[in-house]
Amino acid sequence: MGNQVERISNAAKQLNNLSSQVVAAIEGINRVVEENAVATEQMTDNSRSVSSVVGDSTCIAEKNGAAAQEVSASVEEMSAQVEETLAAAQSLSDMSEEMEHAVAVFKVE
Repeated sequence: MGNQVERISNAAKQLNNLSSQVVAAIEGINRVVEENAVATEQMTDNSRSVSSVVGDSTCIAEKNGAAAQEVSASVEEMSAQVEETLAAAQSLSDMSEEMEHAVAVFKVE
């Protein structure tokens, strides 16, 4: 009977050791799960930040596109004004020549 008690005692010690190992393993798993939760939260925050930056970039690109269209329209308008100025200058030059010829008839001596 003493032998059976010793075997039961040894078995109980082994079960106790195994229980301690199982508890340690579960605690390790819990730490890993907590670390994964923190990492997942950080990834979600980073994803939101990236989405925000992409949205901002899109907005900036749209504004730049609109500004480029405005500049292009202004350049076209200025080009038309330059053409009108050149035409007016040519017309004044032609009128000046005509006046020269008209005045040439009235020479004062």
